[in-house]
Amino acid sequence: MEKIISDWKEKVMHKKERIEWVDMAKALAILGMIAGHELNSEGFLASLIYCFHMPIFFILSGYTSRPVTTWAAWGKKFWKSFKKIYLLAVIVLLVQMVLANIVGHGDWAQLSQSFLRNWYWASNNNQVASVGVMWFLFAFFYGILVYDGVGVLVSNYRYAGLVYLVLSALGMAIAFKVWLPQDLDLALVIPFFMWFGRWLRESHFIGSKLARYVLVISTVIWILAGQQRFHIEISIRHYPGFFLSVLVALLSSLVIIYVSRGILCLPYGSKLLVFGRHTLLLMCIHSLDLYWTWWGVWVNGPWKLILRVALDLMIFTLILGFRQLWQRKIK
Repeated sequence: MEKIISDWKEKVMHKKERIEWVDMAKALAILGMIAGHELNSEGFLASLIYCFHMPIFFILSGYTSRPVTTWAAWGKKFWKSFKKIYLLAVIVLLVQMVLANIVGHGDWAQLSQSFLRNWYWASNNNQVASVGVMWFLFAFFYGILVYDGVGVLVSNYRYAGLVYLVLSALGMAIAFKVWLPQDLDLALVIPFFMWFGRWLRESHFIGSKLARYVLVISTVIWILAGQQRFHIEISIRHYPGFFLSVLVALLSSLVIIYVSRGILCLPYGSKLLVFGRHTLLLMCIHSLDLYWTWWGVWVNGPWKLILRVALDLMIFTLILGFRQLWQRKIK
């Protein structure tokens, strides 16, 4: 009986640890995203961040998500993702454009037309139609549908990995010629990152002896990639070296996963977990902080980075604080 209780406690602690390092990795990624937008895109630090800051979200999603094996389950996942991810992206996009019109004295008569154009492309490129950070949610929504759909059709996750690999190559090849509306070309690239996350879970790679050696190699490759400004940028379909940039993204994400586990061992490291548990909120705040349409033009140099990070985190803290007060009030 004591052995059963001991085994149960070990499993619970292991589960808790997995959740915490995932949240920590998300925290580093979302904070890196905010900071990376204000760094010199040609700089070493920005390149290090771009190597992992979006791919790792897809990887962690694949690590934590349950396999979908039936079309009924796929349908339930579709509606859940539609309400939580897609509708959120549409609402934030609309609010973002309304705020931009208010502070920029835009043409209200053209708002609906501009909104439909931006929504149609869901792109992060001003030459097409930019929705800013919300491209991530549009692409992620469709990526989940493709990932789970292949999971239903191909039950063996190893064979499914080959399918995701082919789809990823197809998505990148399409993007070299044309960008598809609604980020549908990205929806073919994203599932391979999600599959890699599942592989990490299924293979118990993290924490294994082999992982230690791979970690050293991954760190070296990540630093070299940063020095050469060699990084993937999914939002603008920048895939240098084709799959080589994907490999760099996977290896650098692996390094961040281990860094996250290490931070949790620090005395106050767990304080960062709140950012990882509310990444969607922080992403929406970052999208709606009016930086690009208003106050960002008044600030230059390193102050841009300091002020934008400080503003986003201050709004984030206030929202969580008000939410806690409201929850106490209704209790």
